[in-house]
Amino acid sequence: MTATRRHSLPAALTLPLATVLTVTAAVGPATATPVADAPAAAADAPADRAAVTGVLLPATRARVVAVDLSALGVVAATAGPATAGLPSPTTDGSVPQRWLPVPRGRYLSQELPLPAGATGAAAAGVSAFGEVAATVGVAGGDRDPYRWSLTGRSSTRLGDGTPHTAAAVDARGDVLVNSGDASGFGDPPSAVHVVGRDGTTVEVTGFSGGLRGFYGSDLGGPRVAVVQKIEGIGMGTTVVPHVWQDGAEVVLPVFGGGPARLQACLSRLQPDGSVAYSGARVTDLRLELVLGVHRGGVPGAETALPVPAGRRAALDCPDSRPADLLATDGTAGGRLLTGEPGGPPTAPAEAVVWHGGRYVLPGLRAGEAASSAVAVATGGRAVLRVVRSDGSVALYLWRDGVRTPLTLPPGWQVADVVAMNDLGEVLANLTSADGTRTRPAVWHTGP
Repeated sequence: MTATRRHSLPAALTLPLATVLTVTAAVGPATATPVADAPAAAADAPADRAAVTGVLLPATRARVVAVDLSALGVVAATAGPATAGLPSPTTDGSVPQRWLPVPRGRYLSQELPLPAGATGAAAAGVSAFGEVAATVGVAGGDRDPYRWSLTGRSSTRLGDGTPHTAAAVDARGDVLVNSGDASGFGDPPSAVHVVGRDGTTVEVTGFSGGLRGFYGSDLGGPRVAVVQKIEGIGMGTTVVPHVWQDGAEVVLPVFGGGPARLQACLSRLQPDGSVAYSGARVTDLRLELVLGVHRGGVPGAETALPVPAGRRAALDCPDSRPADLLATDGTAGGRLLTGEPGGPPTAPAEAVVWHGGRYVLPGLRAGEAASSAVAVATGGRAVLRVVRSDGSVALYLWRDGVRTPLTLPPGWQVADVVAMNDLGEVLANLTSADGTRTRPAVWHTGP
């Protein structure tokens, strides 16, 4: 499974289209099944559980950014120079790095060797057993996807010598590979393939409509993926996510881009083709904000996520990549919003967790300005990212109505939360107080 999917969608949600479209808010697609609400949880009771301190993972380079956490606790990252704003990791000498869990909460660190002649690499994800996939830069500026072996000592090129990128990895080690020009204006045209651990390749085909180009962004299994289709031109360019399965597709009811530079936020894709989403859609010249879960691949069905009366909700994708916001049992997480769509908020954003067809609100406490559920696991568990009134950020595990503080190692601050697995391991990237170093940390909260 992979928590990060390297694609870029338009920036934060704004709605200048309201001048020409009627803007409404909706909790899900019009065909969604209603689900009963549940009362919000009390903010101050019961008491917090004992804090869990993060384990700072060992690293030999200054800028180490984790991208994935496997079901068995293997961590994958890109390790490179300290200075931000350098050229791409595929050209600055960065290498894939992984950490293998060993007894007593410790980790064995391993930098994965680059192929001969490589100029750098950007990790895409890791399989359940620790096989890391990455996009590797080669002399002349081309790029190729590689997958490293279980031992990490050798790697295999997955491309055919033309520019390709590794977009995602599933639990068994299959890799989603993009090639060509996704914009539709270059040559060769865009193509997406799934490359299996045995070397077999399946082309992602069967798309309909007037698409300009497309690229794969997520992989749930060997024959189920999320593909982003690019349509329109200029300011009218939109990016529309589709679930693809065995040569068939279904369009998700959100889009990104357009004159309003809307953002479509997706969870990670589950092996059965389920994915949570939030964003905008246009129906009869009305721009609606929608939130729901597509369940069951193709054709599948849409289900709304309930929200309190008078509120809106959204998933939290800070950099537009698929986020760890849907678990295999349907647990989902996000944040509640207030105010008119596109207008200023009338109350602080606060975390919301969905489980068993109902929502629960962990609540804001004294001294807290905002919160969001930024990763989830089965059983209604969630990681809360809480912004305090002084601007500092704290992390908590939310479970059974109780918060557990996730204490940061001294001298480090939260950059972003990557994932939580069903073992209760939480992975986040931290930055040093002076901003010159980035390191991953793991909290062991228990299953």
